[in-house]
Amino acid sequence: MGGQAVSQLSAHRRNPQSHTGDHVTHRGASARARDLLDYVFIHLAGPNPKTEKGVHVATPRVPVHGKPLAKHNMTKPAPASEPAPPAFPRPWILVVDDEPSMRLLIEVVLRSQDWVVVSADGAEDALDALKAHPLPPSVVICDVLMPGLDGLELIRRMCARLPGLNVIFISGRLSDVSWWPTDLREHRFLAKPFEKDQLIAAVRDALAAASAG
Repeated sequence: MGGQAVSQLSAHRRNPQSHTGDHVTHRGASARARDLLDYVFIHLAGPNPKTEKGVHVATPRVPVHGKPLAKHNMTKPAPASEPAPPAFPRPWILVVDDEPSMRLLIEVVLRSQDWVVVSADGAEDALDALKAHPLPPSVVICDVLMPGLDGLELIRRMCARLPGLNVIFISGRLSDVSWWPTDLREHRFLAKPFEKDQLIAAVRDALAAASAG
């Protein structure tokens, strides 16, 4: 700092000052002396910790040809967050049952194994679920006796669109599958009520078959 600036700075320090927090106001000093004080105060006091929290601070007003520099915002803009990559569709299991309590029970058991589950309360709802998903279900768990289109006819239509579909039929009234149509006898069957472990084992076998196919 030149001798003239030091003499002006010393002269200014003999004048009254008032302090309020981190801000200093100067009274009775020339414009050039105030500029020099601002410059010394900001550069010698070190970085203001409040700037890290987004507080706007003015740059030192160093005179250039007798004119102060314009104030600028020194706060760095927050980096723009990058959009998350789209999630790849996971394999999912379709559960079709018109009984809400049974449907909910199956959902809870399957989701406890971290499987993705979509539920439908009938044939129409199940067909809508197929249209809404980009991938076909890995496994379909379907009740046999339902109002409207029954489970056997629903699965027949699904298999016509999705050959090789892995199906687990469930029923509380039909335990003898010998009378079923021949093209549906190859599918797995669980008689209600079934145990939690039976359901998990049947789904695991069906998922393994879907992966192998």
